[in-house]
Amino acid sequence: MNETGSVYILCIKSGLAAPTAAQVKAGTDASGASVDPSLKAVLVMDRADSEAVHIFDALENNCAYDIYAVAEDGYGELQPVAAVVKATTLDGQAPAWISGYPAALPSYYSIRVNLNADKTSSAYLLCLNSGAASPMAAQVKAGTDASGNAVSDKMKGRLELSPGTASGFEFTQLSSGMRYDIYVIAENRNQVFQAEVTKLSATTLQYIVYPPTLYGGSASKDSLYTMDVNTDGYIDHIVVRFSKAMRNSSITQAGFTVAGYTVAAVTTDADGIVDDPGSDGDLADSQYVIIRINEKTESSRDTGATPAVTIASNNIVATDGTFFTGLSATASFDKALTLVDPETATAIDSFTITMNKTVNSESATAYFVCLPDGASAPSTAQIKAGTDADGNLLAATLRGSATLSPDQNGVLTASGLVSATTYNVYIIVEDAASNIKTMNKLEITTD
Repeated sequence: MNETGSVYILCIKSGLAAPTAAQVKAGTDASGASVDPSLKAVLVMDRADSEAVHIFDALENNCAYDIYAVAEDGYGELQPVAAVVKATTLDGQAPAWISGYPAALPSYYSIRVNLNADKTSSAYLLCLNSGAASPMAAQVKAGTDASGNAVSDKMKGRLELSPGTASGFEFTQLSSGMRYDIYVIAENRNQVFQAEVTKLSATTLQYIVYPPTLYGGSASKDSLYTMDVNTDGYIDHIVVRFSKAMRNSSITQAGFTVAGYTVAAVTTDADGIVDDPGSDGDLADSQYVIIRINEKTESSRDTGATPAVTIASNNIVATDGTFFTGLSATASFDKALTLVDPETATAIDSFTITMNKTVNSESATAYFVCLPDGASAPSTAQIKAGTDADGNLLAATLRGSATLSPDQNGVLTASGLVSATTYNVYIIVEDAASNIKTMNKLEITTD
C-alpha cells in the first residue's frame, strides 16, 4: 500500500463470480455467502510501501484459484475495485496408470510397451535382462541399473503421455527368445514421479528351427518341416519347406491336418523364418509354407506337444501342373522343447539359477557351465560335457546339471567365485527325446 492501513484478502476457486470490494472486506463470495476462515485474512500494514505475506494452506492439489485483495486506509476509505491475482497450486500427486496399463507386447526382436496415465506425464522406461536386480524409481528415471551403472541407450527410453491417451514405446535390437524385465515410472509436470516402479516381464518370440526331418513318400528328398512353440508351450506354427523343384506350388488349407490342433491358415509368407545353418544352401530358392495353428489354452488343448502331420495327396502342385502324390503322414514327433524361466540370485562368491517350471513343460535336464566374462562360447556338446570352448573340463563348482519336470524346479549352482566379478553362464535344456534348447547367455555379476 502507498499508506498505512489494512488489506483484506479472499481466496476462491477460479471460475466463480468476482466479489465486490465490500464483499472481499466482509469475507463473502459474490453471492454473499461467508467464505471459510482459512480462505480469507486481514493484513495490517503499519508502514507505507512495505511488504506483508500471507500463506493460504490446505488448498486443493493442482487447482486454480483467484485471490482478491482490497486496501483500506486508517480513515476507512476502501479501494473501490478489488485487485485479483490468479494462481494454480502445483500438482503434488504422481500420475496413476489407467487400468490395463502398462502392458508389454513382445515380438521377435522387440518389445512394445503400451502406456496410459491419468494426467500429462513423462514415462521413463528401462529394459534389463531377466533376473537382474530391480532398480529404484530414481534409477529408472536416471537410466541406470540397480548398481547405478548407466544402461545403453537402446535399453532405456522416455515417452510423453497425454491424459487418458494410450501411447507405445518399443525396445528394439533385442535378442530373439530372450526374457527381459522392463521397469516403468511416470512423472507429472512438476517432477513428481511414482515412488513404486512398475515391473513387466516379457519373452521375445522365437522361430525355433530344428534339424530337418524328411517326409516319406515319393517326394521325401524334397520336403522338410520345422516348428515353433509359443511361450505357453503350445505349437504356433509348423513350417514346411520344399525344394526349389516345388517352388511356387499351389497350397490349400484343407491339404494339411495336424493331430490334436485346428489349422487356422496356410500361407507362403516366409517372414521371420530363420535359416537352418545345416541346410543344403538352397533356402533362397525354396518354397516355404507356414501352417498357422489356432491358439490353444490349458483347458482346450487336445494333446501333448507330439502331433502327427498329414499332407493330403494332390494338394501340392508344381508350376507345370504336375501333382506330387505319395506324401505320407508323418509319425508322431516330439519337437517341442521344455520351456523354463531362469531366475538368478547372487551372493559374494556364488550364484544360484532356479529353472522355474512352466505350464505344460515336459521333463528334461538342464546343464550349465560358468566361464569368465569374455571367454569363448562353448558348443552345446561342451556345455553338456562341462568343458570350456577348448574342451578343458571345468571344476565341479563351475558346472553341473539339474532335473526339471512340470512339477519340479531345477536349481543350478556355481560357487568359489570372485566377488564383484562378471561371469558368462551357458545353459542348455535337453528333453527325453534328445531335443536340445540352447538358452541365451546369462551375464551374472557376484555381489
